Amino acid sequence: WLEEDPAVLGAPFYVMDKVDGDVPDESPPYPVGGWVHEATADERRTMWLSLLDAMAKLARLDVHEHFPYLTGTRWGMPLDADPAPERVRQWRKFTMWASADTVPPPTLMAAWDLLAAATPPRPERLSINWGDAKLGNVMYRDFRVVALFDWELCGVGPAEEDLMNQLALDQVFAILCQVPRSEGFLSRDATVRMYEELIGRELVGTDWWHAFALAKMAAEIHRMQLQTRALTGQGADVDIESVNVALPPLLDALAAL
Repeated sequence: WLEEDPAVLGAPFYVMDKVDGDVPDESPPYPVGGWVHEATADERRTMWLSLLDAMAKLARLDVHEHFPYLTGTRWGMPLDADPAPERVRQWRKFTMWASADTVPPPTLMAAWDLLAAATPPRPERLSINWGDAKLGNVMYRDFRVVALFDWELCGVGPAEEDLMNQLALDQVFAILCQVPRSEGFLSRDATVRMYEELIGRELVGTDWWHAFALAKMAAEIHRMQLQTRALTGQGADVDIESVNVALPPLLDALAAL
């Protein structure tokens, strides 16, 4: 991977100290099992607000000053780029690559076309993009964030992207478990308002970035489904798009644009 992405070779490397804490369960998913499910609504609210604060601190960092090499990584872009068209280009390319020798998923490819035709205004500032913002990539101690994990998709992007990715993942987990979102986690509107206060600006295009997050998730699931089929033969007679859990909420999100 380093050979494929030589920009990383010139980047500084950091070693994180050992950190003690708890990570939200994904097997079973936290809406139905584990310590997050067993927590009180107030404790889950503390978790949610602490994560927003940690993400806002990340978004407020100056990429040019601290991490200029991120502009040239696989998921990077120039700091004056328009991020929405760039992300569509990157993830459409990923979807084609993920499909390997099969026909690319028609519903998802049509979604990329719709997103490309309806891109939102460019935010006033790009920042460090975590790339995989979700509760399952966070370590907590006493319901407060002590570490953020899983930086393979890190690059440059708008603060809107990570925030809506976190919200979309939480939404899909609830859909997958056939339960309401966990009590104590803020609503989407309340989360957006709080995040605007934390980063000091109005968020733009949140509906679009929410739909994008679901399309990105659908592309990742598509790849995993194809890999599972190739390795095990599982679901060889099943239409993969029909069982992609991210597609129904994606279609709803696209209809709302």
